[in-house]
Amino acid sequence: MVAIQFVDFNLEKGTVSSEVLSMWSFLAKEYHSNLDLANAMKNLFTNYFNLLKDSTHPNEVSHFFSLIEEYILAELIEPDAYGGIIQLAEDKYFVTLQAEPSEAVYSVKCSIVSLITTILIIFLNKEVATKELEVFKNMILYLLKDLFSDYEDPDMVSLSIFRGMMITFFNRFIIVNANIIFGLLKENGLSFREFIKYYTGNMKVVSSKSALRLCAIAILTTLPSLNDMDAIQNSINDFLIVAIKKVLEYVETGGQPPQTEMNKLTVDGRIKDFRPSERKRELKESQLYYNANLKEMFQKAITAFCENNKIDLQQLGNLKIDQEVYNYTLDLMKN
Repeated sequence: MVAIQFVDFNLEKGTVSSEVLSMWSFLAKEYHSNLDLANAMKNLFTNYFNLLKDSTHPNEVSHFFSLIEEYILAELIEPDAYGGIIQLAEDKYFVTLQAEPSEAVYSVKCSIVSLITTILIIFLNKEVATKELEVFKNMILYLLKDLFSDYEDPDMVSLSIFRGMMITFFNRFIIVNANIIFGLLKENGLSFREFIKYYTGNMKVVSSKSALRLCAIAILTTLPSLNDMDAIQNSINDFLIVAIKKVLEYVETGGQPPQTEMNKLTVDGRIKDFRPSERKRELKESQLYYNANLKEMFQKAITAFCENNKIDLQQLGNLKIDQEVYNYTLDLMKN
């Protein structure tokens, strides 16, 4: 309770420092319902929502959306408020599209995409109707603007993180309803060929095993419907490399989910904003489709792709595919 009073005291004076925001963020990450602090935590958010909502300082904006995310994960914000939160996220994200690229700006983008992804996963876990997913349309359009970008400073740390998060968001959406994204491309005169080009290019920054798994499943989900050979010629090899790596991993492990030793998330790490809450980590691990038979998915996707484009497996080798990749494809198509 003392920590909450510390945050309240400083915010009441209008002091929005990194120290205060970090403490508030830590409180949200460590909050547990059995601590009987729900009302105090909700009052903090209600009392100082506008103070942070109207801020234009990137560090404050980034902390603000991270706070909202942790409040949602702690169930301190009701689901009927999600629509308004998504609208607020869209408004703040639009501002970043007008700003000069910088570490701070991409940190804001990261916090917004993280929040939106959390809400999306919550929706998917609840198996909401397709119509409800349309609430993300504007956000997808803004993300498409960033996707269709030739980044001038690809080594910027927050930019690299952002690109990985953006692709993971697209992957999660493509797996459940690619038509919403593809429909937005058509409605807004955006090139499908350019989408495939930049989608593939940004996929190369993805490194975590779970994110790469989502890449593979998104590829296998959409491959059967791709019939624009000109659009996919330069990407098919990269698509297959990502998919084949995860399928081979699946075959080698007998389809068992990866057994990784979970490191203890330290209090020190969370108070310094280095690490997420346990709730966030657990949510991110949902919707990873560990029950999916990746080899079977691969075989069905390649078969459907060939049928859709009126080619056979031999003709598949005539596309811009490395010989080694093609050989692996043939091997995996065998029962």
